[in-house]
Amino acid sequence: MSDLSPNAILFEKLGNPMSGINDGTNYRLCVDTRPAAGVSAQQQAWGASSAGLTLSTLATRSGSAALNVNAATPFVFTVPASTKLQTYYAIRLVFSFTTVTFNGSNFGAAPLTNGVSIGVTSGGVTSTVYTIKTNEDFYLANGGGLLTTGGVGILLTTTVLFNQPLAANSSDQISVTINDNLSIANVLYGRAIALGVRSP
Repeated sequence: MSDLSPNAILFEKLGNPMSGINDGTNYRLCVDTRPAAGVSAQQQAWGASSAGLTLSTLATRSGSAALNVNAATPFVFTVPASTKLQTYYAIRLVFSFTTVTFNGSNFGAAPLTNGVSIGVTSGGVTSTVYTIKTNEDFYLANGGGLLTTGGVGILLTTTVLFNQPLAANSSDQISVTINDNLSIANVLYGRAIALGVRSP
């Protein structure tokens, strides 16, 4: 490498310049990374670009995306990575209520027995990564929560991040299960959105 110019610059795949540093024993490559507009550092670490970010709505097998259901039996909404050609890393839940009471037990305006469960199937193993039973649970998720008021409803949103992104073109999937009758909680609207990166 002695024939290379001392001004030669290496670039990693996202186009960020890389340099070398001597730690006293070895030369190590360093990179100064700055997330592209609309891309978090975590997303960039997985190879995301602002153009590659995607949103996919979870739905039942019949195609319904409305989470405000009367679930006498568990009602399941899914989005498979295999059909969407995405690598998913988070899910966002959005619920609108007529009234919300923060008392440590209510979901919207009433307590639920089992709540709303978020599940992940990865490598053939399905696990529950988060369950929302109270209004406070919207804020305790690892991606945070937000309350917005206006018009006729009160909007509660939350984002749940996964430890590992789901693999595209696989049997991996995300699911949201409604385990209770949400009409008792004065739910006007509910949607679940999977945030992902489009596969090359």
